[in-house]
Amino acid sequence: MLREFPSRIRVVPDDHSSFLIAYSQPVLPPDAPPGVDPHVALEAVVGKDGNILELEPVSGDPILVHAALETVRHWKYRTCKLNGVPVEVKTKIELHFE
Repeated sequence: MLREFPSRIRVVPDDHSSFLIAYSQPVLPPDAPPGVDPHVALEAVVGKDGNILELEPVSGDPILVHAALETVRHWKYRTCKLNGVPVEVKTKIELHFE
């Protein structure tokens, strides 16, 4: 009997960064107000090919959220496998603007 594996798994934020192979740091937009909270959280689904399939804001100042979405859309991850089978990954991405 063949055992079925999930096509998507959830990975905690600390674990997903080890799968990143190409990324850039978000840049603070010039129109960001002084003293803005520099933290943004996003919910992402990474495809079997390592590209971002879905990206939704969870928290953060709207000006920074836009910049975070534009940055993370271009990130690339290594393929995540479960028992040798590529799977999609759902994870939370936490960013801190410098």
